[in-house]
Amino acid sequence: MRKKAYICAPYRGKNKKEVEENVRKAARYSILAYDEGWLPVVVHPIIKEVWGLDTTGELVDQIITNFNMNLLKSCDALIICGLKVSKGMKYEIDWCKANKKSIIYHKDWGKTVTGKSW
Repeated sequence: MRKKAYICAPYRGKNKKEVEENVRKAARYSILAYDEGWLPVVVHPIIKEVWGLDTTGELVDQIITNFNMNLLKSCDALIICGLKVSKGMKYEIDWCKANKKSIIYHKDWGKTVTGKSW
């Protein structure tokens, strides 16, 4: 049985096109995680479908953070994806450090996802 890994990657962007790209990258990261032997837990497509591309506002922030943290707590590890750490990612990473949850970072994943091979 595979261990569950939470895919930690940016969601928000400067515009809707950037958010869409972040959702696509998260899906690609989940494929990479699966290929590495993990069962990926990726929240980006769920956030997009439930809350949409515009997730501004304090209430939405709280709801999404609560949702994400509940899923993260059920995972065996967190995988940091990409080269940029967003505010939400930092919160998740800090929680994992404080709770001694495994954190995995693959420095090459940023290049792999944005490269022509995808």
